[in-house]
Amino acid sequence: VDIPENYYDPETTAQLLDMYADKLIQIAKKERVGRIDIVNLGDIVEHAYMRNQNLYDSEETLSEQIVHVTELIIDFIQKLRSHVELITYRAIAGNHDRMQGDKHSNLNADNAVNISNQIIKMWIKYSQSDVEFIESDDYFTDINVDGWQFAFVHGDRNNLMKKTTLAELGEQHDKHYDAVIGGHIHHQTLLEVGDNRYQASFGSVKGMDDYSLRLGAKASRSQGYVLIAERGFDIRTVQL
Repeated sequence: VDIPENYYDPETTAQLLDMYADKLIQIAKKERVGRIDIVNLGDIVEHAYMRNQNLYDSEETLSEQIVHVTELIIDFIQKLRSHVELITYRAIAGNHDRMQGDKHSNLNADNAVNISNQIIKMWIKYSQSDVEFIESDDYFTDINVDGWQFAFVHGDRNNLMKKTTLAELGEQHDKHYDAVIGGHIHHQTLLEVGDNRYQASFGSVKGMDDYSLRLGAKASRSQGYVLIAERGFDIRTVQL
């Protein structure tokens, strides 16, 4: 991406993830956090075959992107692990991760995140790391921390601006979820849909590009985290 509003390339990705990790470490120290559960919400690659513009804008092939982004994820995990007692990692796929550009022709498990996950599992095994890898469905995962239940989706299949999405996920998975968190739309949102129940989305690392500007979707770079304790939880944004 090289437009007046934004510049982005593989080196920028590494710098931004490093900045994100630093900010999380500061928060972990301040809040005395002992455990971090990393949930990767997908779109780890800019699929070169998803639309014609991507063939022009992508600096790397799809296979190169998967390898390089997985290396950055491992660096991110290791940096956080050096500051907290326990790290878990799980990842679900987004629409850009599908190996087949046509969503109607793609097998569910055939996505970039699945490949990245296998690499990360091998890294954990052969480096004898104590990071815990959590298996998830291809496009959905959930977690229970201190009695609070959270669902995670990418957001292309579940509209986080529709007020019934949290309830629908609860019905589908037979659980009472306190919040559902996603990405996909590349900007941050927080929608209260019940008594202390929320639907939220975090922004993207990449930020704006030509495609998002044509859609009128201007937003700053951001990621996020959920600070959880027995007494409650707080969904927060991290600006990058």
